[in-house]
Amino acid sequence: MFKAFYSGLLQSIRQWRMALLMTILTLLVAIPLVLPTFWLILDTTRATAMAERMMADQLDPLWLIDFVNQQLAGGSIGGYNAVLLLSLVAAGILYLLLHTLLAGGVVSLLVSQDRHFRMWDFWAGGGLYFWRFFRLMLFSRLLQVVVIAAALVWLRKLAELDQVATAYSDVVRKEWGTAIGLVLAFGLIGTVFDYARIRTVANGSTGMLRETFRSIRFTFRHLPSVTLLQLVVGVVGIGLFGALVWLRAAIPQSSGGRVFAAFLVGQLAIGVRLWHRVWLTAAQIELHRRITQRDDAPEEIYAEEYSEPSSEYTQ
Repeated sequence: MFKAFYSGLLQSIRQWRMALLMTILTLLVAIPLVLPTFWLILDTTRATAMAERMMADQLDPLWLIDFVNQQLAGGSIGGYNAVLLLSLVAAGILYLLLHTLLAGGVVSLLVSQDRHFRMWDFWAGGGLYFWRFFRLMLFSRLLQVVVIAAALVWLRKLAELDQVATAYSDVVRKEWGTAIGLVLAFGLIGTVFDYARIRTVANGSTGMLRETFRSIRFTFRHLPSVTLLQLVVGVVGIGLFGALVWLRAAIPQSSGGRVFAAFLVGQLAIGVRLWHRVWLTAAQIELHRRITQRDDAPEEIYAEEYSEPSSEYTQ
């Protein structure tokens, strides 16, 4: 596990251009969504005491009410909230599609034999595995919905038990246990589908349901190593990301220059988060390679270290 941790770290450092590319892409996608709202806030709060508060990431609900009442003739809070909700849903769908495309490029390059970043190979891998990873994404969302539904049923039962409970602390402990179990279940689902994507590229598989079940078996058979790797890399990544978020929050955004400085620190935090994702993927690939070579699983197809996925689209 520790060899996979170290190997993944070295690979992520070598692949800094990949993390930089993904940071630039996320910025380009976010600008058309964020910039109009930024200029709207700036225009409607100009020369007012609320301007500094709004620029400091403290969105005041009174500003939204005044904006709807004064700027949108015949508008209503409910209608504006509906438009905002639809916009957030559209942004979420766009994020999922972009994440699926980028995941194909990342995994295909890290699984390849030379593991050198080439722009053509990155986009070719993303396009080649997009629909396969899209199906895996749908499977993962379906499992998450099932887990959420089960949690809601259990919480409803807890609410019924709360009516006849003699000790309130028992119900609180069960509610906290449910919340922790929900987080762990979501983390486990994410890990299973991380290895499903790795197996899909390494084996050149097209059966996503089959790879999902094989990844579930792989994850539970090697749960201590898989969990420990996820935990160690996750703690380091969250620590770095949290430090940058704290630094950004510590910048007093009372002027244009400080707002821009906070923006740069925020983009650096996003870049570190994406680099951490590359690190985790590289470490998982190395762990998967070591375990499958040790077990000598017949269903795995490796040429030397891994098969070369780019051969399918470079011919």
